[in-house]
Amino acid sequence: MARSSKPPTARPNVKTRSVSTIEKISFPFLKLPAELRNHVYYFVVKDPSPIYLNARSPAYTHATSSTTPAKSSSLSLLFVSHQVSGEALPVLLGTRTFLVANTPFEPDLNVTEALLAIGTTKLGLIRKMTFEINYCCIDHTSHWPHIFREIFKAMPAEKRLDMVKVVIADEMKQVVEEESYGAHWEYGVQQLLEPLRAWSGIKTVEFSGDLVGDYCAVLERDMMAEE
Repeated sequence: MARSSKPPTARPNVKTRSVSTIEKISFPFLKLPAELRNHVYYFVVKDPSPIYLNARSPAYTHATSSTTPAKSSSLSLLFVSHQVSGEALPVLLGTRTFLVANTPFEPDLNVTEALLAIGTTKLGLIRKMTFEINYCCIDHTSHWPHIFREIFKAMPAEKRLDMVKVVIADEMKQVVEEESYGAHWEYGVQQLLEPLRAWSGIKTVEFSGDLVGDYCAVLERDMMAEE
């Protein structure tokens, strides 16, 4: 039997085909109306987990460093392009909760770098903040008044916080009887929270945790009062 003289059909180049497919599915996102892009940003950055303002937090590093963040982080959207970052950052600031927290015996509360990276104007877009105070003794938590003042000073006068939560955990309750230091911690907590009296016009203020007393109720009322 005579063989066919028809030349064999060349197999498609897999690599070329993959590139071609990618080119076909690319989408001109930036040509969408700004309102639609904001909806996309909202769904990408929406996350119940907070963003730390402390310098030691991994989430803080992702939010402010020039290195590429983990792919699983919604903050990676800020590294797509200058335009996307500029559009997505205000959405992120107004959506996520920003957290400052200390550990009992390692109270690293450096928020200066984060505040400078965000900038005064954009700090005014933040709507929700949480402060987790792990109270051991006044010596180990003495940085908190300065932190409250620094954040308050860095934010613009027209700030409009929707919610501030303050959680005060008693790190000594497992080793010391409450009656032996009750008066001490109450005075210490008041000292720590005193700068919050300058914060006002907040829609919702919540104090919770082991060391919440009558002073917190008064402070909550003052912080929610209009200026």
